[in-house]
Amino acid sequence: MSQFGRWIALALLLALGGCTSVGQLEKDVAAPTEKESIFIFGLDPQDIRVSLMHGSISPNGFSQSQLSPVFTLKGIAKNGYLVGKASAGDIVGIIRMEVVKGESDLYGKGYVPCRGNKTLTFEVPAGKVIYIADLHYFKNGSRLGVNYRHHFDSAMRYIDENYPNLKGKVEVWPYQLTDSNMPCSSTIYIPIVIPGR
Repeated sequence: MSQFGRWIALALLLALGGCTSVGQLEKDVAAPTEKESIFIFGLDPQDIRVSLMHGSISPNGFSQSQLSPVFTLKGIAKNGYLVGKASAGDIVGIIRMEVVKGESDLYGKGYVPCRGNKTLTFEVPAGKVIYIADLHYFKNGSRLGVNYRHHFDSAMRYIDENYPNLKGKVEVWPYQLTDSNMPCSSTIYIPIVIPGR
């Protein structure tokens, strides 16, 4: 690669990799159409940034999409919750967690659920507002552990009080703990953020 090409790659990495929040829905979001669904996660502690992407599940496990490397949702919880949107039929999975100092912190200590580990995945239905789970992350030596909890009533109350167009629409949706097929290497995948996805 030429020196110019290296500078362009570095500029792209800095511009795109530094997004601290992508895909979190505003409180005036409209109810979902039949082509999408809105999903809710509880998340604690407040210093965890979670990244979700759509992908596929093969016999080897969940892999993020390489053809369309767009974050479905990336961010820290607002008042304990992440609220995002995905296309109907997509398989969405958690691909990365970071311990950060706050929402504006560009980079934190990163953890990836790579091969040999499980990651949370779910299939996106059509036209629904779905509660997936509450995720409680904790340090476990040099690793980041997670407990999956079910606090549907709290999530429903949060949506009803903060998202008027979604009031009364939240329902529980199943998730799976799927083998991860993501590499544990230091290969960097640069997601391209496309507004409106």
